[in-house]
Amino acid sequence: MSEEMVTRGELEGLKAEIEALRKEVAQLKGRAPEISEEILGVIAATVAAYLGERATVRFVRRVREEDPWLAHGRASVVAQHKLSTTRGW
Repeated sequence: MSEEMVTRGELEGLKAEIEALRKEVAQLKGRAPEISEEILGVIAATVAAYLGERATVRFVRRVREEDPWLAHGRASVVAQHKLSTTRGW
């Protein structure tokens, strides 16, 4: 079994590349927008209006941009559901 030796120059190059990648990751993390208190309040009010009682928002996450095929599949499943009709309107 042979071992490959890494030269000092190669090691320094790898260290520099790792540092550049760390900076890039930190920059990408900084791009993620925060969800403001105002938006959380709107979400909580919407849920409360839907449920008819006060609601506590425990978890909120952003949805990634949706794949068109996924959206079409979801729409076809929802379209198959039978909606109840209320008489006496």
